This record gives sequence, structure tokens and C-alpha cells, in this order.
Amino acid sequence: MYLIGLIVILFKCFILINAKIYDRCELVRELVFTHDVSIQEAGIWACIAEGQSGYNTSALGGGRTVKFHGIFQISDEYWCSPPGKGWVCGVSCQDLRDNDISDDLRCAKNYIYEEHAKYYGDGFNAWPIYKSYCKANSGRYVIGCDLKNKPVKKKTTTTSKRPAAQGNYRGKVYEPCELANELLYKHHMAADQIATWVCIAKYESNFNTSAIGSGDYGLFQISELYWCGRKSRGKACDMACSDLLDDDISDDVKCMKRIFEEHTRLRGDGFKAWTVYERYCKNDVSKHIDHCFKKGLMEPEEHLLVVYKRPSKYYQQKTTKKFEYRTTRALPKPTTAKSYRTTTSTRRRAAQSNAQKASIKYNFQSSYNQNTIKSIPTKKKSVKNNDPSSLINFYLQYFNNRNLIS
Repeated sequence: MYLIGLIVILFKCFILINAKIYDRCELVRELVFTHDVSIQEAGIWACIAEGQSGYNTSALGGGRTVKFHGIFQISDEYWCSPPGKGWVCGVSCQDLRDNDISDDLRCAKNYIYEEHAKYYGDGFNAWPIYKSYCKANSGRYVIGCDLKNKPVKKKTTTTSKRPAAQGNYRGKVYEPCELANELLYKHHMAADQIATWVCIAKYESNFNTSAIGSGDYGLFQISELYWCGRKSRGKACDMACSDLLDDDISDDVKCMKRIFEEHTRLRGDGFKAWTVYERYCKNDVSKHIDHCFKKGLMEPEEHLLVVYKRPSKYYQQKTTKKFEYRTTRALPKPTTAKSYRTTTSTRRRAAQSNAQKASIKYNFQSSYNQNTIKSIPTKKKSVKNNDPSSLINFYLQYFNNRNLIS
């Protein structure tokens, strides 16, 4: 235990020896002249550094689970490791606490800033102090820093992007019409979205399936922060980022649809997940595919004929049976207008004849009943014309057990 404690103390002392506390103008001048940061952004970074760490490159903040490292207080939850699980910036958290801020700025600018710019519009919102103070007061941090006279000291080169992933990937550079046809006919994307996807592919990767940006991979530059795993399968799309670099874009389309659906649910428009959409692809994008289809985009019912030009056995059998049924079935002979009118008139005459027969039968029965009533002899004593009771007796006597109309 004593030995372990001694090692920890020596390690902390080593970090403190290599650490540095900047002066305000010293930091601004290094950002402008060494790291090619604009004067306006240099003021913002200086304000963030003052509020987050007091210009101290060895600052360590946070709690038990998540810690913040270096002059810009970068979290080890997503961005650096160890001791955290973050790996997006590809840098050790220990390297963020030395006196060289090149890796700090690369992680803060190329990864944290860019990712937050995609989803929130302004990447500086990743630091809470920016919105509350630095956004309105960044100009005062460059005052009196003599930014006109550039120092003679040689500029150190910094990598602006993550180096290309190691490994040989069979990439492919699409033609616009080739991509449009594959998205429509092979992957069954919505016809009214094809032009927008082609536009996004153009401005994100220039149609190159093996393109690698700042933590973004493939034809549609899918981010490793949320969607794919850098070292193995994982994240929301459950795939390795290296799978997005080959010439098969099936997995790219699958993940792309997932991103689109998620952002449609959260923001109403799934295309907003791609930063180039608002700038280049939101308005009329039909020019990207106008020359790709002779008759314009086909409806799904029509383009199925193109998709299944060489159909599978199941589809071929199903289609053959369908057309055999249509061609071999004996259709009934259509009736002419003359025969139709003859049939109708015959039915009409038959109906009239039946009605007449029913009327004759009814009249005959009525006359029969009246004649019968007249021919029945009556007794003068019991029947009186003006006596209603005698009439009732008459009906009860002769019609009590008999129907009036049989």
C-alpha cells in the first residue's frame, strides 16, 4: 500500500512539473499564430479556458464517475480515456493535462465543437459558460494582446483531422446517376427523397464510400460518436465504423435510415442530422438527378418492373401464373344491346301479365263472395234491413267458420 501511494504521488508531481498556467494574451497569441485560430474564435477559447480551468493545463475536475481534464475541461465520459471510457478524440486523458495544448485544441475543436455544431447549430454550446458569458464578452479577451506582430518562432504543425483508419478497404466513388438508381431500385428509398440523398452524399463525401472525416465514416459520413463502433460493432446502428468504408452501401443505407427516423422523431426533419442539408440540400435539389431518368422518377408500382427485370424464382412463378390466368381463362361473351333490350321487355311484360292475373283472381273472388251472399236465402223474421244486430247474426251464422277470400 505504501508503494502504491508513493507511485501515485510521484505521478501527480510529474504532471504538475509538465503543467502550465497561461497568461491571457499568451494563450490568445498561441491560438492565433501557432494553431491558426481566428482572432474572434481565439477570444472565445480564451474565455472558455478562463472560466473552466483558470488557464491551468493540469486542471482536473468532476466527481467520482466522470472527470474533466485540462485547460478546456474535456470529459472522459465520451472524449478521452483512460481512466474514463471515452475514445472519440483518440487521446489519453493524461495527455490533456500536460503543457502542450495541441491535443486539447484538436479534441475540443475538431470533435467536440463539430459534433455539437451538427446537433445544436453552435459548437461552443458544449461548454455551459459560453452561452451564459463568453458569447457576449469574447471580444475583451483579445484586447491588448498585440496580434499584429507575428512572432518569428516556427509554427508547429497540428493534424486537423483524425488519420485515416488502418486497413485496406475496397472503396468506390459513385457517379450521381449510379447512386440515384441504386437508392431507388435496390434499396427502395422514397422517390421524392432520392435527390436530397444524392446531394448529401455529394457534399459530405464527394460520393466516396471510403471517406473518413472528423470521426465520420463512409458515403454519408456517419458519426462514430453515436452510431457506429470504432473498434468493434456497437452504438445505435450496431456496426463497426469500418463496415461503412467498403463498396457495399447496404449497411450505410440501413444506418442512414435509422438516423433519419430518429431525427424525424426528435426534430421533425430527419435530414437535419446532416449539416450540409441546411446549407446546400434543403431547397430545390432536382438538378442532381434530372439527367438520370428519361421520364422522371417512376412511381413504385411502375419501377417494380425495372427492379425485377431478372426476377427470383418465386416472383417469376407468381408472375407467370398471374399472366397465364389472364390469357387462358375463357371470358364470357358479352350480350348485345338488342338482346339486352329484348330480355328487359320480356321481363316487363311477364311482370305486367302476373299483375293482371292477380287482379283478375282478386276481382273474381270478390264477385264470387258478393254473388254467394246475394243467393243465400234469408229469413224475414231474423233479418231486418235497419237492424244492425240482425246483420251481425247473419255473418256469424254463415261465415263463422269460413274465410271471406279463399
